[in-house]
Amino acid sequence: FIKTLDVEKRFNCCLLSALLFQMQFLALYFHFFHLQGLLRTTLPHPKAERCYAQYEITQLLPGIELFSDRYRADICSVVASLYYIIRELHFAKQNLIVKVLIDLGFFSEAFHEISQIFYGKSMPSSQPTGCKATGKMKFFQSFDSGKPLTSKENLQSVLLTEAEDRLNSLISEMEPPGHKNLSQCSAGELEIVVEARLQLAAVALQRHRAAYSAAIVFSTLKLLHDSKLFKTKVVEDDTEDSVSLGTSANENKDDTEFLDPVSLNSREYFNIHLWLRCRLALVTAFVAQIRGIGIMKENDITDYVSLINEVCVEAKSVGDRELQAEFLMQAVIIGLQEKHLKADIIKNLQDIIHLLEEREFISPRSHLTLVRSMLLLDDLTKAEKFKETPSLKTEKLYLLTQSHNILIEQMLTFGETIEFPSSNTDYASPLLPLKNIYLPHVMLLAKTKMRIGHTVAKQVYYTSKKKDPSKWLPALHLFEIALKLSKTSGTEEHEVEAEIFFQKGKIEIQILMDKKSPTLQLESLFEAIQLSLRHDQNSG
Repeated sequence: FIKTLDVEKRFNCCLLSALLFQMQFLALYFHFFHLQGLLRTTLPHPKAERCYAQYEITQLLPGIELFSDRYRADICSVVASLYYIIRELHFAKQNLIVKVLIDLGFFSEAFHEISQIFYGKSMPSSQPTGCKATGKMKFFQSFDSGKPLTSKENLQSVLLTEAEDRLNSLISEMEPPGHKNLSQCSAGELEIVVEARLQLAAVALQRHRAAYSAAIVFSTLKLLHDSKLFKTKVVEDDTEDSVSLGTSANENKDDTEFLDPVSLNSREYFNIHLWLRCRLALVTAFVAQIRGIGIMKENDITDYVSLINEVCVEAKSVGDRELQAEFLMQAVIIGLQEKHLKADIIKNLQDIIHLLEEREFISPRSHLTLVRSMLLLDDLTKAEKFKETPSLKTEKLYLLTQSHNILIEQMLTFGETIEFPSSNTDYASPLLPLKNIYLPHVMLLAKTKMRIGHTVAKQVYYTSKKKDPSKWLPALHLFEIALKLSKTSGTEEHEVEAEIFFQKGKIEIQILMDKKSPTLQLESLFEAIQLSLRHDQNSG
């Protein structure tokens, strides 16, 4: 299966191989699956699956080493096989690496992994005695995922300017001597340059420099296209012996250049996964550029849409459903921004949901894409009036409830404590304070609860004419939880917080009107106005 060009088929085979290796990949975390039952029922070992992400297994039971019998598990064969599987699952965003941890907002764990690598902890020793002694561990700046970026501890750890400077320095060090073209780099050097450039593009995008980000990715794609690694040699008959001898020596040199272990490992990095990853970074930067301030010509928009259609075909041709869904999501963003036909946008959203719901195993990032698609589809398809039969009213919450359940399940997987309701009419919520405020799920859950609260409030308004203030309490509770989550989230979205205050204020007015109170308390509406005035660029 390692030779098949179908990404989905190769991924499924690798996942099966991982299970046959008795490994279970749970979101980011992976560990030996056949040890799970044994270890989790033995007192010294952790019980939760996510705890095995940084747990070192040395003995199954006292006196039983993991690789004590080479006929049971030959360490060389195991390592070689696992290397390929882990690398493939890495491209599918299914493994534990610093990059994926950062993408998911697991900054504490990412900093811990960096410190382990930086100080060489658990590095194998040349002697058969275990690991090298690291000596006294120096202090390494930690990151607290439960505190905001502006806290004293975290502010020292996260500096985009410093990250950009270090990446530029790394690329400069990789430049060949004599100012030769980077396309002449070896496989190992080219891997570092490409990865550093992609990180630079991501930093530029975070600093709202979309055009610069797109330029970096475009130059990276050109570098890959021009690299000597992908040049096919043309064999010609040489008429002169002297020329033949010279070219033969050069060809032998070129042939042996890629035979060292570093180059052999790096060559596995250059595959369809990397190409599509670069294409996604380019499309994302282009779409971000469209959303920015500036005059965009109609031809430019058409070119971007054509590019998205092109890369969708590329992803589909190799069977990469998750990337195909991400490209379609970029098409949705352009469609919403440029006021494309509503039917076309809905069709793209339905295609995304269809692509991702069909798969039993999808990455955490694709779970987020799936939820965003469901929320947008619910926004676009929700009827303006709720005067239908009761069955149709129940269906109005289907996409929202499904999105809510996915987010709760993911947050539970990532270590948050969830409080489940005792009745079917209520919704589960994570207990505050959160262990990790940087999970992207937090703000998405706040948006989902806000939409559910708005839908519930409409249902109450159209179905219950009784003057009973208590009928508004379920909707009010949803808005209160949504507000707490939006304030807690490490990602600030003031327009979302203002909208929640506005919806909450409307419910409070309904409650006071049902109570026939002579005085109205308008704190929530006042907060909505204040937030909008402080953060809305279009407020005048």
